[in-house]
Amino acid sequence: MLTVRLTRVSPTHHRFEIERADGSTECAVLETRSLLVHDLLHLAFETEAGLLQSFYGLLAAGRRLSETMPESTAQGVRFPTAEAQLTERIVGPLTAIVQSKISPRALLAGIRRLQEAHGEPMPEWLTEELIPHTAARFHRLHGEWKSTAFGQTMHLRFDVGGHAPAK
Repeated sequence: MLTVRLTRVSPTHHRFEIERADGSTECAVLETRSLLVHDLLHLAFETEAGLLQSFYGLLAAGRRLSETMPESTAQGVRFPTAEAQLTERIVGPLTAIVQSKISPRALLAGIRRLQEAHGEPMPEWLTEELIPHTAARFHRLHGEWKSTAFGQTMHLRFDVGGHAPAK
């Protein structure tokens, strides 16, 4: 299990803290406008999909924050795991879902085309039903964040067994 604490530290920044099951911790102050929605989408998606080798799963397994970030190489961008790369391909476009700009079917069609362009199969677990479950979890998390006062902390859990409760 991974405990995630998000604290509003200013109108523009939040503290992102994690505590692993072994008691080890990490903390970073992040710019909220560009990162918070993306990080909450990751948590919602990885939880709903039961993923273990993406951002939060890697953190729970002991990887440091710096070890979860993609690296730029001469051959392109390299992710720590194939699952993490696929998750990034999905989480970015999920923003359009939570903003009600596209349908789950349209999102999946786009991801299918992207996977085909990379010569990779569409994962069987990536279903049309997964998308609204992810969006609903994200909206609960984002609503909780919006109601978190400055200086206060939002507490979350990511259970590496998948399907973790939001609180």
